Amino acid sequence: MALTVTHRTADPATLDTPLLIVPVAKGVTSPALDALDSSVGGAIGRCRASGDFTGAKDELAVLYPPSGKVARVILVGLGEVEKVTAASLRRAAMVAGKRARVLGAPSAALLFIAAMAPAVDAGKAGQSLAEGLPFGAWHYPDLKRPPETPKPKFESAEIITAVADAAFAAGVARGTAIAEGQTFTRYLQMLLATPARRRSSASRPRHWGSGMASP
Repeated sequence: MALTVTHRTADPATLDTPLLIVPVAKGVTSPALDALDSSVGGAIGRCRASGDFTGAKDELAVLYPPSGKVARVILVGLGEVEKVTAASLRRAAMVAGKRARVLGAPSAALLFIAAMAPAVDAGKAGQSLAEGLPFGAWHYPDLKRPPETPKPKFESAEIITAVADAAFAAGVARGTAIAEGQTFTRYLQMLLATPARRRSSASRPRHWGSGMASP
């Protein structure tokens, strides 16, 4: 099942979520980020000040705020702000979406701060983020052994902006539709491939599973 992605506007300082994802460009700050940082007890500022997170491309940090209503924060790097593109946003959302699934977060919010991607059109930004989250969170566990301690499934995500933006909202809707189609296609590909894989596995000599590589 595809990750459900929606959009709404909210004050960053009032967010209440088990997991908050924040794409951050290198060296960039903003009033929205400062307000969020105050609401989570300064955890973001301390992490950046220590050098543990700089905002470099694909860099990721998981924080556990000492106060506030946000249980965990994922900071994901976008790289140099002047080089941030729609593709950069999509990739950051994919990286964070995968980590959210691995962490076992049932839901998450992604805060988009326009100052982190000033060269990206609002519609493209919304679309890229809405595509990236489900792409990264996608998982096909049917061919794997179930974990001893199953974690909750990552089922829904909200993309948050501090102010209303019709173009951004339209982009999120467009990206969500694209991601749903992509998820369905990937599921069908795995579903059709599974019988062939099972037949191939059943036809192999048993010793292939004892340290010898199959051809």
